[in-house]
Amino acid sequence: MTARPPLITVLLCVYNGSRYLAKSIESILQQTFSDFEFLIIDDGSTDATPEIIAAYTDPRIRILRQDHSGLTEALQRGLAEARGEFLARLDADDLAHPERLRTQIALFHRQPEIVLIGSDALRIDADGNVLRRTYLPSDSVLIKWRLLFYNCIPHSSVMFRTREVRQLGGYTTTVRFAQDYELWLRLAARYRVGGIPEPLVSCRIPGPTALSSVYAEEQQRFFSQTQESLLFNLDPSLCNSLAAVQELGRFLFLGGPPPTDIDQAENLCRRLGETFKASTFAAGEPDAQLRTIMLEPYLHFAWRYCALGQIDDCRRCLRAALACGMWEAVPLPELPEEKLDTACALITESIKDFSCTKRANSSRARSLLCEQNLSCAWQWYHRGDLRRFRRYLLRAWAAKPRGTILLWWLRSFLGKRLFEELHSMRQQLQMILQKSSWQDPAHRCSR
Repeated sequence: MTARPPLITVLLCVYNGSRYLAKSIESILQQTFSDFEFLIIDDGSTDATPEIIAAYTDPRIRILRQDHSGLTEALQRGLAEARGEFLARLDADDLAHPERLRTQIALFHRQPEIVLIGSDALRIDADGNVLRRTYLPSDSVLIKWRLLFYNCIPHSSVMFRTREVRQLGGYTTTVRFAQDYELWLRLAARYRVGGIPEPLVSCRIPGPTALSSVYAEEQQRFFSQTQESLLFNLDPSLCNSLAAVQELGRFLFLGGPPPTDIDQAENLCRRLGETFKASTFAAGEPDAQLRTIMLEPYLHFAWRYCALGQIDDCRRCLRAALACGMWEAVPLPELPEEKLDTACALITESIKDFSCTKRANSSRARSLLCEQNLSCAWQWYHRGDLRRFRRYLLRAWAAKPRGTILLWWLRSFLGKRLFEELHSMRQQLQMILQKSSWQDPAHRCSR
């Protein structure tokens, strides 16, 4: 009787990766989800890699050895050999968190139309210290939109449906670098994708060496070629804007410096947005979700205009962001105090103005206004300005019925700040709540 194939194939390809290999293997064997095979492809290693792999006797491990052919060839062979309905990737120096497979397979079962799922990731150094976290949107449209600018899906975080990727031809073996990005683009043009907004993997960033520097240059060159081909297929005239698109992507999504000409960058972003909506990436995606792609860009442009003192442009971009479906508190930018006060005021003004239009539900607008003022209050509290802290807390109180204000406070911040920080605010909150001025919040807010 033939044994039932595993639900998931975990694919790890390794070439001379002995330093971190054992930890990577153990991170898979310690998964809370157990219905998987672990396919390890040794791409002709000459270090201790074969001995490390051979030391594991777990029956779920399947080892394939080949002459050194490069990562893309190893990945393609792994895809051909996989027996699982789903394939999960892990690089030989990265770590899968214990709930990784269980969390991803649960999302596939909830949303069967999705073909690929990635996640947030922790970037760690050679010693395992966390350097930063990378974020991946959960929505298919927003992931596809980001893929126009950079490879937002960490390879080690990915799980995809094996059959659909095989039907697309799998990894392109002529692409030595950025082979994952090239595959994601082909998948995103045909299928829906998804993201899990929690770090399910830790991805290692190797220390600087002459070899890693050369590798990074090659990686960037192949990435630019792939991105240029993408832009050409979307709109041939965009190829002349490759450098500007890359600069825009760094500004919008990677914490890079603002473009020198912010007006020109905004025009390019709007043009890209319209091109994206008319492309195969947007086919089958809900119109409401397609509207949201410009939300984050408009907020970035708004804050840049605010920093430059172009208040009318800032106000225009904030209102455009609201029209994209912004119904949660806006994260406030890192601005000097005088600019931040202006930004806070412009946000609340824009929400009030927008709530008067037919597009806005008044109850949702009040909730957003409450949450936004709480966000502003929190910002000022951490800057040590209790006067402004109280002002925005009172405005939040006026926007939302008195009995629910503290629930909104907890909803907005309990998951983002430590309990100790909330506890440290107890005296200030009690003092505010005891003031008689709370009896007439509208009067206080109008002053």
